[in-house]
Amino acid sequence: MKYFFASISCVAILLSESIATDATRLNAIKSDPNDAVLLQWNAEPSNDYLVLYSDDLTVWQNAISGKVYGPDQEEQIHWSDTNPTLDSNDPERSKRRFFRVVQVPSAIEASETAYTFVSISGESVDAFRGSFRVPENRTKPDSRELDLFYVRFPSTSQTPGSPIVHLAGGPGNSSVEDIGRDDLFDTFMELRAFGDVIAFDLRGTGWSNDIPPFQGNPLPLEQPLTLEAIEAQLAEDAIQAKMFWEETGVDISGYNPLEIARDLDDLRRTLGAEKLSLWGGSHGSHFALAAIREMPGKIDRVVLHSIVGIEQMKLPTWYESYLNQLQAAINTQPGAAGAFPDFRDLMRRTHAKFDTEPMELCFDSSGETICFVVGKLDLQLWALATNFNPTDASNLMTFYRAAESGNLAPFAPFIYEGLRKDGLLFSGMREGVYSMSGISDTRRVDIIEQSESSTIDGQINFPFDIYIDVFDLPDLSDIYRANVVTDVPTIAFSGTLDARTHPEAAEEALTGFSSLKRVTVRNGGHFDYFSNPAVRQMTMDFFRGQQVPDEVTLPLPNFSE
Repeated sequence: MKYFFASISCVAILLSESIATDATRLNAIKSDPNDAVLLQWNAEPSNDYLVLYSDDLTVWQNAISGKVYGPDQEEQIHWSDTNPTLDSNDPERSKRRFFRVVQVPSAIEASETAYTFVSISGESVDAFRGSFRVPENRTKPDSRELDLFYVRFPSTSQTPGSPIVHLAGGPGNSSVEDIGRDDLFDTFMELRAFGDVIAFDLRGTGWSNDIPPFQGNPLPLEQPLTLEAIEAQLAEDAIQAKMFWEETGVDISGYNPLEIARDLDDLRRTLGAEKLSLWGGSHGSHFALAAIREMPGKIDRVVLHSIVGIEQMKLPTWYESYLNQLQAAINTQPGAAGAFPDFRDLMRRTHAKFDTEPMELCFDSSGETICFVVGKLDLQLWALATNFNPTDASNLMTFYRAAESGNLAPFAPFIYEGLRKDGLLFSGMREGVYSMSGISDTRRVDIIEQSESSTIDGQINFPFDIYIDVFDLPDLSDIYRANVVTDVPTIAFSGTLDARTHPEAAEEALTGFSSLKRVTVRNGGHFDYFSNPAVRQMTMDFFRGQQVPDEVTLPLPNFSE
């Protein structure tokens, strides 16, 4: 089979200047229809695309570094001189597909300067601060450009492997800040034995963020929170936020996992690396999953923890499973078991009480008395917003015991600051990621059905499930949300007492991984276990290619204190 790779450079040249619409210029790169590859350009004002004709489209996708993407990879088309049309009866349709055009840069301009990195604990290490430039939205030829920043910690090995890139969660957290945390810094410094370590601030985060935040509006204090009031306010806030960002030149639709995956590929090229290894925790794991699929053959190894699946929205039954695990942990401590014989029942009793009898809370702040009313939804959102790790669960148990007895006054300033003082602060990146990643119809139905018997009703994804509807951004589709299939060596850690991302999410998301090591962290939470020497050793052994145990057990906090 004959392939015209010479044409590829011409395509890149055309796209680097601008998206080509001139048929004469295109004719210079069209191959003969009798040969294996045929390119046809159709230039509609808002729907530019190429038609590629080949027995093996993978050849083309690989040849241009994965920079041609289809809005629907399953959609086949029939080629014509004027306009391609869908034709399911075409016997040759498997050779023709419809691809949206994005830029194919021939090189990435990057710069690095010496940089002294200082961890939160004050430890300093020599590193390099680097940056490179990318389009905000690669599907739009007139897109503004973003400067993306990273810190590179040089490998301590004489024969380093692939760079190891940390992907922070949130979404919206800064990798540069996260790597400086006490629970991560030592681990990542040790990982330098295997390759350069890269703290990469994703678009819209940390040093790579130039999106002005938008402050939403608070809800009335004299009423308890209700879902109807929140949804109405968020719908109004979303309209205003989108207008605000548009006026400031920000294209919020460019902040999605596919663009982030393409940023990672550009980072790889900036570093001059054949492959990257990825470390993704919480929503960083979601970005890693997207990158694995979008960068075939370019990912070396992957570490995942606190996993958010490519189908990002969680199921209410997963939270009930968490409560089962929490109760089992409570029951191992006689004092705690006596005080909290059924924590789930305590939560449900308290929710029912506040549903029918909302409570007014008042406290003094700088000489001013502030009062507000809390109800069932306030308690549910507090439980979700403040509980990540087992130590948080211990505090939550104390909170619910106080709420049932009507003694929430000590918590009033914290509830006010956390839930009621201001409306939601919109960062742009977070809203884009959640809205465009979306939710499948099947998952939406499952959440509704399971919410009827859930301790927290349907709030498990709050407020991100609401974002999908109110921000009304392009949906990446169920094709994007299909599970990733890969043979990339991967280790995945799940904490049994992670109140935010549940082991069931990992089990669902990783079914297509053929070279997978799952590790259960007994009593582990959301982000509290990489400071544990045994967990750190497992990570190092994974990069050495050695065997790793199936589980590790961490000590529990004293739930009765």
